[in-house]
Amino acid sequence: MSSEQEIKDILKIMLLDKDLPSMQYAAKFCEKALYLTGIEFKSQCLYILGNSLEWTGKVQGEMKVKIRKFVFSENQKVKKEIQRL
Repeated sequence: MSSEQEIKDILKIMLLDKDLPSMQYAAKFCEKALYLTGIEFKSQCLYILGNSLEWTGKVQGEMKVKIRKFVFSENQKVKKEIQRL
């Protein structure tokens, strides 16, 4: 699983494309996310994913998958715990 710092490194890469029309809104969320931690950071990542739908390509897709796994990894652990009950 990726750490917050690894995801922040991905966001910095995403910001290299901030002038693309497809990144117009996501870039604002990326910039803010770099200063957040914990649940606030994960929440901001959801906004980034939702606003970068048109930011496409093989590498871009792989980066978004890492962000998605980071955001939802805790949810999967909780879900497994609930299923065990």
